[in-house]
Amino acid sequence: MKSLTKLNKVFYGIFIFIIIISVFSIYVMNYTEKNTGNKEKIIVKVQGKIVKDLPLNKDNKSKVYKFNFNNNYGYIETKNGKVRMLEMDRKICPKEVCSDTGWISKKYQIIVCMPNKITVNIDSNKEDTLDAISS
Repeated sequence: MKSLTKLNKVFYGIFIFIIIISVFSIYVMNYTEKNTGNKEKIIVKVQGKIVKDLPLNKDNKSKVYKFNFNNNYGYIETKNGKVRMLEMDRKICPKEVCSDTGWISKKYQIIVCMPNKITVNIDSNKEDTLDAISS
């Protein structure tokens, strides 16, 4: 009878140890994902070179960033996990296709200003849900 009680104590000790290790593992996995995963950022390139590398703003409040190119400057706005290029002077960007593109929020979307060789896109390690049938 005494050996059965000892066996029960050992069993419960191992059981509690396994539960503690499991809870700790779940905590570590969640903490690691929050600190290293799903970091979205805005990449602004001029002539293929990165001129701005900014965090994607997830707040409701708008943030505007200035970037320089070819002795001129442009502005991008980020809000609610989206980004857009603001209008530039018509002398710099005559057709304003880049600002007419509007908001982008997916990593496969891109804003392009051909006359100034500017691209704006979202870089993320998060996988987008684009299916194989879409074209």
